[in-house]
Amino acid sequence: EKDQSRILANDYLYLGKSQLRAGQDSLALIYISKAVEKDSTNADALAEIAKSYFDAKKYEKSAQIYEKAIKANPNGKGSLYNYYYNALAYYFDYAGKYSAKQNPTKDGLVKADSSIAKVTQLAPDTYDAYLWRARINNLMDDEKDPKGLANPFFEQFIQKVTEKPEVATANGKKLSEDYDSLGGFYYYKDKEKAKEYFNKSVA
Repeated sequence: EKDQSRILANDYLYLGKSQLRAGQDSLALIYISKAVEKDSTNADALAEIAKSYFDAKKYEKSAQIYEKAIKANPNGKGSLYNYYYNALAYYFDYAGKYSAKQNPTKDGLVKADSSIAKVTQLAPDTYDAYLWRARINNLMDDEKDPKGLANPFFEQFIQKVTEKPEVATANGKKLSEDYDSLGGFYYYKDKEKAKEYFNKSVA
């Protein structure tokens, strides 16, 4: 019986992967989901589909499939990558709907935040994860009366990146974005502090 289900899993996986190559994402998803049901070690194939939706800018679908991949494989090979792209997919989904004036809920951003938090926890040297966490929290914040939810993560990114001069140099543009964001936040609250950040940005 066990072998039977493994053979089936391989058949579904093979079918799913050939559908994926043929650009039939939704059929691929059906087959590969079946393959994962039969044998959870196939979860990385789900991540492949999620990535193909991500690359096609179908972010909501991508995020949902990354969720499935994460559920099937919370800590295994490639799971870090799944958390990372899951967060980005939710972020871009929200941002796209927001600029299209579709009034999206912030539920996806909450999921994005917990996924990217997982990345910073498991791989603390993934510098970009802190920056993404800041960007996600920026969108989560109250527009009319921002609480500065993103600030601790902007600060973490700065702290991480400025530990080594060569890393700071390589991340110049991102550092500047950070300083500008912090400066912008403090502009109405603490002009001196804002000036300090803007000067750092220029530097």
